[in-house]
Amino acid sequence: MSGNYLALGGIILDDLVYEDGNTSMGVLGGGGLYSALGARIWSEDVWMVARVGPEFNVDSIGEKGLRTNYVERTLIPTPRAWQLLDNNDSRTQVARVSDAEWDAQLVFAAEDIPHIRDLVGLHLLGRGSENEIDIVTGYAQRQIVVSYEPIVNQNTDNNERDVIVRNLSSVNIFSPDLDACTILTDLQSPLDAAKWFASHGPEVVLVRMGKQGAILFDARKNEMWEIPSCASRIINTVGAGNAFCGGFLVGWCENHDPCHASACAAVSASITMENVGPPTISSVLTERALQLHRQILPRISRK
Repeated sequence: MSGNYLALGGIILDDLVYEDGNTSMGVLGGGGLYSALGARIWSEDVWMVARVGPEFNVDSIGEKGLRTNYVERTLIPTPRAWQLLDNNDSRTQVARVSDAEWDAQLVFAAEDIPHIRDLVGLHLLGRGSENEIDIVTGYAQRQIVVSYEPIVNQNTDNNERDVIVRNLSSVNIFSPDLDACTILTDLQSPLDAAKWFASHGPEVVLVRMGKQGAILFDARKNEMWEIPSCASRIINTVGAGNAFCGGFLVGWCENHDPCHASACAAVSASITMENVGPPTISSVLTERALQLHRQILPRISRK
């Protein structure tokens, strides 16, 4: 489907600390950035809304292949975080700015989002803020496909959880990771959690499981699909889940085919994991994405 896509989630700077003690400092990051690039692999018409500090080089985003029209420079520093990585595909994020500075740059209200013509899909990273209700319902009323990725942890309170669950009735695609499934549902089975989420409204639920790939539950047909990882060379897993969501959104909007959209998602995640920081979009990368898509498509299976 032709049209524009919008990623809403923000930009941060990552200070990566690997298990062997090596570091990569000041790496471009943030769920909004990675989800936008995951979508950008499949469509040229991708926008993102973000706020950055006075020290941030906005051109560094444009050089990755993204439009920067709605990246706003503010007087508040760009959020920064330690990303503590280990070889078991787990990550601990430790913010290096205050909660107030973090929220000021990364939490958005409906009035913060510009009107984009011919918008067909929105990806939102949701933290359970009350602001998200107006965003989700507003775009759903405009018949725009809404993809919702919950950002939760053990500190997520009941009010934030309730907002996320309430929003499920207005979203088309919901994509939690395994931790979010447990925190939001108390269910240990990814499939049970997916069905629980689907019972609250989304037509598609994607449970992201790291190196194990993902499962997709299609509530329209009561079908479950297994999506394998297609990563052949893993350098860094930060942002792969976000890129997965962005890739799926574009694929889903094209023809609502779970197999095609899942392949787009897996390829976006795979390409992201081959880099320290977000990939740079190029014709060579796009051609490789198409090749990977053809390779993984037969491996996606309905159960």
